[in-house]
Amino acid sequence: MEPLYQCDLAYVHAAAFEMLARGAAGEIVRRLRSSRAQLRKVLDVGCGAGPLTRALVDAGFDATGLDTSAELLKLACTRVPQAHFIRGNIYDAQIHDYDAVVAVGEPLTYHAEGTDADGLISGFFQRVAQALPPGGVLIFDLIGLGEPSLAGRTWSSGDDWAVLVETT
Repeated sequence: MEPLYQCDLAYVHAAAFEMLARGAAGEIVRRLRSSRAQLRKVLDVGCGAGPLTRALVDAGFDATGLDTSAELLKLACTRVPQAHFIRGNIYDAQIHDYDAVVAVGEPLTYHAEGTDADGLISGFFQRVAQALPPGGVLIFDLIGLGEPSLAGRTWSSGDDWAVLVETT
């Protein structure tokens, strides 16, 4: 599958949508720190330009970011040089030697049209469950169908970008 976030869209994604990962970062770090198991190595699935990866590194974790977009990974490498980054698809990537996996920003909803989405996600969960040590942690979010309704209009903008969204 061709990465969705190439040059311009990668920039807009980094500028407009990082607030979700930044907003969740404090709670994610708190939950990882409060785990009964000692967690050191964290895989940030769908890391984008690295806002959550940055928070993980700042909190003292050995963080690795995984994303399909070379452009977003370039931004992430610049912003978080202390982290490791891997370009790859979350459904094919090797998951090993991590104490925790985080997948925030709905990265599990990205897959090629016409694929067995349930099978891909189920396979991802199975691979994570097999790879994590006892006490390991998986934190993720998904888009769900039903309530609340995803229909509506919204928009946000910066000095040199704008995102307009209409859902039905």
